[in-house]
Amino acid sequence: MREGTTNKSESTSFPIKVCTIVEARDFSAQVVIPYGYTKIGCGAFYKRGDITSVVIPNSVTDIDEHAFDGCDDLTTVVIPNSVTNIGNMAFWRCENLKSITIPDSVTNIGVMAFSGCENLKSITIPNSVTNIDHGAFSGCKNLTNIILPNNIKRIANDTFVGCESLTSINLPDSVTNIGANAFRRCYNLTSIIMPNNIKRIGETAFAHCEKLVNAVIPINVTSIGNAAFLGCESLTSINLPDSVTNIGKDTFDGCVKLHVFCSQDSYAYKYCQQNSIRVN
Repeated sequence: MREGTTNKSESTSFPIKVCTIVEARDFSAQVVIPYGYTKIGCGAFYKRGDITSVVIPNSVTDIDEHAFDGCDDLTTVVIPNSVTNIGNMAFWRCENLKSITIPDSVTNIGVMAFSGCENLKSITIPNSVTNIDHGAFSGCKNLTNIILPNNIKRIANDTFVGCESLTSINLPDSVTNIGANAFRRCYNLTSIIMPNNIKRIGETAFAHCEKLVNAVIPINVTSIGNAAFLGCESLTSINLPDSVTNIGKDTFDGCVKLHVFCSQDSYAYKYCQQNSIRVN
């Protein structure tokens, strides 16, 4: 029931003047939220395992944290172009969610918003989005395709960790930082295009990307974190520019086929010599 409503009817008819869904136990499995709501409240449909689809009206501007958390049978969601915020863990553990369209009104995707959506296969994030928080798509095991907006400044920590089916990704030119664990355990990732504006690659960012074959580190990167490429057993070559002044511990451990390309007077060359890494 939503805030201010005292009549707990079995129907889905609610006074339009009441604008926030606080608890939603009176909806059926195929949810059509009436026009007039402006916010889907925290935990509104929490663990409603019987829900299969949701249509949200264009009066809603905010999907709060945990709104659909644990809706195991939810397969489709229609989000209108009035929504600006998808809150923390809003669709966490919606294991059967297969498709979702994010409209170009959304500016923020919260912490772990779609984490654990194991059957989500593809998603396009519009250019209106300026922030994708950490772990937003972690554990989306069947995600094969994602298009990122050109206004985000970072790939936050854990954003795509455990996206086992992701094979390639293009990072937009706006990105300056790749966070810790960002692509860790993306076992089938074979290629990634990193823009020249990137300055830092976080620890274990690409750890255990077992099918990653080569990587070109952009010319403005200054720091590569601990174990950033740990266990990338198929990695055969990587280019390290002169801009790199810090490489962490165990960064290339387990990269048994690796040859590093860098200049002989660079920090990277000295690092490779000290750590018995083949360098050309």
